[in-house]
Amino acid sequence: MARGGGYIAEVEVSNEGLETAANVDIEGVSGSGTATATIDYVPGQGSVRGYLRFERNPQPLVVTVKGWSEP
Repeated sequence: MARGGGYIAEVEVSNEGLETAANVDIEGVSGSGTATATIDYVPGQGSVRGYLRFERNPQPLVVTVKGWSEP
């Protein structure tokens, strides 16, 4: 969706494990554009929405979880 001079991509991060994941670092890559975000926590067996901002329309978009820690 277009917002204030850029585009916002909504992503959903799922945790299939039983333990909570904290400080979940995500990265989205679209063409030459890269955006990153950190999600405070994702509960075990749960999911959380995050948002990435791009200058151009992020199509196609590849999102990767780069790392996390135990709370």
